Amino acid sequence: MLCLNEGRMLNNSWENIYELAVNEKKRERGSSMKDITQKYLKSVKKLFPIYGKMERQYIKNLQTPLQEYAEEKEDLSYEELTEEFGTPSHVISEYFSEVDEEYLFRQLRIRGYVKKFLIFVVIAFLAFNGYCYYWAYQDYLNAQDQHIMYKEIIIEEN
Repeated sequence: MLCLNEGRMLNNSWENIYELAVNEKKRERGSSMKDITQKYLKSVKKLFPIYGKMERQYIKNLQTPLQEYAEEKEDLSYEELTEEFGTPSHVISEYFSEVDEEYLFRQLRIRGYVKKFLIFVVIAFLAFNGYCYYWAYQDYLNAQDQHIMYKEIIIEEN
């Protein structure tokens, strides 16, 4: 009997069945390892107070050893990653010990300015809408005062 798998024809023997099972297991393990490493990297990313060019580069540099470690391990768990590389908070504290303080303070200052500017824009937008609503309501009240709801006609007989 012949079996077609991934574009190859294989004899249906015990070795080929075993090979198919092993390949399927590797494929499943590969996706779960990728999920675990991505979860670890996402946990690290969440802890950055700012996420600029240097932080993206740090994550890329961390991603390579993570993937190599995941490929070496048979069954990888999140706990094994934290034992090998440290908890995400430990990784962030290492990053802060390595990074230039001036860069960090400058980025935090810029982030503060942007945050204040956005708050100002939102408040100005709300104030402008409130002002427009007030004048629209005043126009509505004036229109009600000027609009004749009913007219009373008195007819007198002579």
